[in-house]
Amino acid sequence: SLLQASTSASISDASILSTEHRRSCPSPWVTLEQYRLLVSVQGRLHSCTQCDYVTKDKSNMKKHLGKHTGDRPFSCGDCGASFPLKHHLNYHIRTHTGERPFSCGLCSASFAVKHNLNNHMRTHTGERPFPCDHCSASFSRKQDLARHRWYCVANKKL
Repeated sequence: SLLQASTSASISDASILSTEHRRSCPSPWVTLEQYRLLVSVQGRLHSCTQCDYVTKDKSNMKKHLGKHTGDRPFSCGDCGASFPLKHHLNYHIRTHTGERPFSCGLCSASFAVKHNLNNHMRTHTGERPFPCDHCSASFSRKQDLARHRWYCVANKKL
């Protein structure tokens, strides 16, 4: 089964906990001490057997596994497009209805998805929260940083 529950070792057993931390920690930036706290608070973690994803919530793990199985149970009645999560279908339906419920208070722009409004607001504020690790450039959108990193590293701007 792709779904695997992982019960932590005793907090006092540092060697086992350290191994557990390296095996299932979702982030390389989480320290062993932070992981100990996470495990002591949560008690039981569900680890994906296909990647490094870890969650305390079994239903989140089932949703995550759809990425690996290709399960797309939510289908559009208009065009047949299918999606792994219901909210993805709901966003898609707005392409058919033209609904754009998220409006900018500073200009006439409107968006079907709130995340896109949040990105748009940075054009007004000038916020650029995504800095390049290799040079002084920064970006308002994560995908722009990702594209830049490829260019920056490929051209050895290190």
